[in-house]
Parts: sequence; C-alpha cells; structure tokens
Amino acid sequence: MSDDSKLSSYLFFVEIDGIETARFQKCEGLEAETESFEYEEGGGEVHHFQGRTRYPNLILEKGINDNNELFNWFQSITKDEKIERKNGSIVLKNTDGEELKRWNFFRALPCRWIGPKLDARDRSSFAVERIEIAHEGIEVDNDSLSIQNNTPWFHIGQNMSEETNFIGADEDSALIGAIEGYPETGNNSWRADNDQAFIDACNNYNEKYGLSEGDDGYVSPKMLKAWAMVESGGSPDAFATDPLQVNNPGDWDDRKTDIAGLTQNQEMTPETSAEAALEWRRYKGYIHDETGTETEWRGDFQAFRRYNGNTNPPPSSATTERTEHRDYYADLVLELGSD
Repeated sequence: MSDDSKLSSYLFFVEIDGIETARFQKCEGLEAETESFEYEEGGGEVHHFQGRTRYPNLILEKGINDNNELFNWFQSITKDEKIERKNGSIVLKNTDGEELKRWNFFRALPCRWIGPKLDARDRSSFAVERIEIAHEGIEVDNDSLSIQNNTPWFHIGQNMSEETNFIGADEDSALIGAIEGYPETGNNSWRADNDQAFIDACNNYNEKYGLSEGDDGYVSPKMLKAWAMVESGGSPDAFATDPLQVNNPGDWDDRKTDIAGLTQNQEMTPETSAEAALEWRRYKGYIHDETGTETEWRGDFQAFRRYNGNTNPPPSSATTERTEHRDYYADLVLELGSD
C-alpha cells in the first residue's frame, strides 16, 4: 500500500441489501472471537482445537433524515411478518475516495433500534438514530483491484429469500452453486473446491440405500454442502480436510468406527468426511431395535439435531427462539440446504 493510501477510520460507508443507506457517522462491533478447547492424549500431550466463533452485534449510528428504511426493517421483525435477513458490507475508503477494504456480514437482522435524544435546550447537537444488527459472520475483502475496475466480487440480491447472486465467477465451475450467505468468489473461491466430493458422496450414499428425492434419509448435494458450510464454511483449513467435522477430537464417539468407518484422529479428506458424516447422520436419524436394526426414521430435523448434539445455548449472534444449539443448528442446515 502506498503512503498516500492511508486507512482513515472515518472514511467509511455501509451497504445493506435493499436499503438505501445514508452516510453513517459511527460503526462498532467489527469483532470476532473463536473459542478454543484442550484435548489431552494418553501420553499427556495437550492439543488445542477451535470451538465456536462468536460475532458481536454491529452498532450503526447516523443522523436523522427522511429515510425510514432502517426503522422499517427493524419494525418488520416486531410484527407477524416473515423475517427478512440481509447481507451487507462496511466499506473503508482512502482520502481520495478509493475503496480499500470491505467487511462483509451475512444473514443479518436488526435486534435493537434507538431513536434520537431530544433536548430543546441543546442547540449544538444533531439528532441521531442507532440500529443494532445481529449477524452470522464477517469476512474481509481487500481486493482493491477488482473494486477499482468496478467488478466487486460480492453482489447482494433483493433479499435473503431469493438466491444470492455473485459477480465475476465462472458459472460453469460451480457444480452445486453457492450456499446462501457463503460466497465463493474472490478470496472465498475455496468454498467450491469440495463440490465434486459432495456430489459423489451423495450419489454413492443414496444408491447404496436405494433412496430417491423425497425418501426418508435422502440427502441432496446441496443439503450436504449447506451442512458443510454450517460446520466449516468459515475455516478454509477445516473445509479442506474434514468439512463435516465428523472426526473432531472434541466429540469423538467410539461407535463411529463401526458405523462410519473412522478411526480417531485419522487423516481426513473431504471425501472421507462426507462419506462418514452421511453414515453417522443416518445412524443418528434412525430408531433401532435391540438387534441394531433400523425400525423408524426420526426425520431430517432430528437426524441433524442428534448429529450435532450440542445442548449449549445457540451462538449469541443467532436470532432464534431455540434454547439449544443443536436445534438451531438443525434449523439452519435445513433452511440453507432446501431447494
């Protein structure tokens, strides 16, 4: 970066899907924190592994004008209306007005609106409003060259109920396509790397059990990819090895050896991960009799819920009525993976 391209924290604007935003005066909450946990081997060696990543709410502040879009967005979730999640970006510019960096946030919805503090005795201050936004992840894009060429890698559709559109990607290279909220162009092209592995794993699994779309236990490639995004869509390293996190040391189960063909701490590949996860999900999704024979399918929700098994509360950034993470997890996978 040249000396005259200095990053100035006050030169920024905010783009939110479907909202004609005015210039914001303040932005807080550009943070992320990943939990870590220890795993001790029999010999006493301690390894550290990643846990859940939490994203604080974004807090935006701007002057009052005749644009009520932000308030209307907030008000829509207080009524019996369909919740409209939105993607957006916080964009930093240099002193020449050139875009230098953007922080993209996904699946956002407003959780608090604060109106102006009005005081007739104070004639020096301006009326401002604040809105607090919960979201499910932040990614950084600093591809200034593509931006200066007016070919931004991230383009948002009209709302989150529609398919998210992306610019600059080779459509023929996307076998399954991007999952909502998980772009795979520019710096995020790695999210398309496992498409063929997911397709092959689903085809083999469905053929093995004689399943067609609509049958109990059937899994489509899109559902498998959405599932992988929820598990590891924010970590290129995890996505390249164990995208379904089926061999995570923190939740190993000895039954995975017989059911999914795994050994604890074995070297994983996307192919191995996908095949094992499908078998483990099937096991979790069926009721078995005393001989271990499958007797009744519990349903896709229960299959994903039992696969996850986390009884802790959902992430603080999640907007859900669910009280357990496993329920939120199952809802999210099914929502993102549905056609």
